[in-house]
Amino acid sequence: MPDTEASKSAPADTSGADLAKRLNSTVKKKQVDNDSEGGNADDLGDLNGVVPGASAIRGIRHITPFLFFLQAYAEVMYPDIKNPARRIMKLRERHRFTIRVCGSLDLLLQLALVLVVISGPALIIYNGVKTTLGL
Repeated sequence: MPDTEASKSAPADTSGADLAKRLNSTVKKKQVDNDSEGGNADDLGDLNGVVPGASAIRGIRHITPFLFFLQAYAEVMYPDIKNPARRIMKLRERHRFTIRVCGSLDLLLQLALVLVVISGPALIIYNGVKTTLGL
C-alpha cells in the first residue's frame, strides 16, 4: 500500500514541475533596467533617429564626475567595508556638506550639458528659418 501512495504522488509532482516549466517558457521575459526611475526608458530610445541629440540627452544622466570622485574617495577612506553602499553611507554620515556640494556641481554640469545639446539643433533651426525668410 505505501508503494501505491508514493507512486501516485510522484507523477503529480513531475506533472506540476512540467506544467511550471511550460508556463515559464510561454511567458515573455523582459529585461529589467535597474537604473530606470519608474519611467519607460524606451520613450527616449525611440527618439534617437528623429530628434537630433536625443541619445546625448539620454546619456547625460550618467555623467557624474564629482560623485564618482566621492565613490573613489570612500573606497580609499574605508577599505575595510566591503559593501559599496555601506561605504557611501559611512562617507555620507561624516561628510554631508561635501556630498551636497558634489551633488550640486554634478547637477549644474548636467544642466549645462543639456543646454548645450539643445542649443545645437535650436541654432540650426534658427539659421534655417532666418535664411528661408531672408532676414
